Amino acid sequence: MGKGAKERSVPFSPRTGQAILKYITANNSDRLPDEAIFQNQQNRPLNRDRLLKILRVIGDRAGISNVYPHHFRHTFAVNYLRNGDDPWSLQRMLGHETMEMVSNYLRIAQADLDASHRRASPVDHWRL
Repeated sequence: MGKGAKERSVPFSPRTGQAILKYITANNSDRLPDEAIFQNQQNRPLNRDRLLKILRVIGDRAGISNVYPHHFRHTFAVNYLRNGDDPWSLQRMLGHETMEMVSNYLRIAQADLDASHRRASPVDHWRL
């Protein structure tokens, strides 16, 4: 369930599937098929607040401050576009009703492309 209690289905790669299967096998052997995969110590679904606390502890251990779940979402979105996929698929995965928010990610990805082109432009490096 996403923001606004919207149900969302998101595809994932075979590699991600393998990691989830490994996690389930190691941590949830007594979990019923209809129960949440990620649970707290009371076997309740992991909620946003608990996820934030877990990420902050991991961030502190790594010496990184201001770690938030949304940073991972943002990083995924920008890298999704950098890797060449289309903004409309991203919009659906993120659950945005309009392209307005996705356009922010597009601007970041485009700025990266522009900077990359400035660094590697063959014409600029010919010294004609």
